[in-house]
Amino acid sequence: MTNVNCFPVIDADSDNRQQSSYLEEIVPHSFRLHSKERIPKTVSISCPYCGMPLQCLYEGDGNRILSMYRCSKCG
Repeated sequence: MTNVNCFPVIDADSDNRQQSSYLEEIVPHSFRLHSKERIPKTVSISCPYCGMPLQCLYEGDGNRILSMYRCSKCG
C-alpha cells in the first residue's frame, strides 16, 4: 500500500482554504495541482514543506490535464 500526501491550497489573501483545490505529492517534493477551477501559471503556490514558491513545470488545461509543480529548494 502506498501513502499519498495531499495538502490543501490556502488563499494567502484571506487565509481561507480553497475547498476545491489541493496539491498531491506525486514524488518527493513534486506536486500535481487538483482544482475544480482553473488556476493560472502566474499565481504563486508555496511549497507545503519549506514555504518557498513552487516552480510550475507544466500548466494543465484546467480540465483533464493537471498542472505540475516542483520545489527547487527541497527537491
